[in-house]
Amino acid sequence: MNLRAVLVKRREALGNVPLLACCRWHLQRWRAALGRGGLLALASAIVLAVHGAFVLWPEQGELRRQRIELIAQLQACHTSASAPAAAMEQVRAQLRLALDQRKLAVMEQLGGAGLLLIDIRYRGEDAVRGSLRRTSMDVSAVGSYKDLTAALELLAAQPLLRMETLALDRQRPENRLIEVKMKLSMLGAPR
Repeated sequence: MNLRAVLVKRREALGNVPLLACCRWHLQRWRAALGRGGLLALASAIVLAVHGAFVLWPEQGELRRQRIELIAQLQACHTSASAPAAAMEQVRAQLRLALDQRKLAVMEQLGGAGLLLIDIRYRGEDAVRGSLRRTSMDVSAVGSYKDLTAALELLAAQPLLRMETLALDRQRPENRLIEVKMKLSMLGAPR
């Protein structure tokens, strides 16, 4: 008897048996063949397959989106980690310039922002920390609030320049011009 004939006989024999009885018979047969542990392993494999098909597979798109966001955040961290190196290079470039050149550049920036410089006084301090020397500048100027804002933004971009004090005075409320007095301190290498 060949395999096809065996399968045909079994199908004919099962044709008269109800489906529930057939399933019970197969379950008892698997229980006898696999034992209790084997049935538990088979049931867990079926549960895992169903869970993977109906829960994990649909979540893959969300996981991909989260992965892309995390990679973007990681790349942003790498670019921000290189920012201190660029700032340090800017500090080194400023230190290579002579203090007189840097003072002149600051005054040109203040004038370029629209402030009219009235009086500038320099005071060099002998206190040298390491190889740095501090120079103070007292600046008196006149300009509008817009000019002052532009000048402050330019000053804030310089790494070795610090504003110690800032005083504003407006004579009358209708006057658009203000008097600005600021004290700046600059670090530099003595030459």
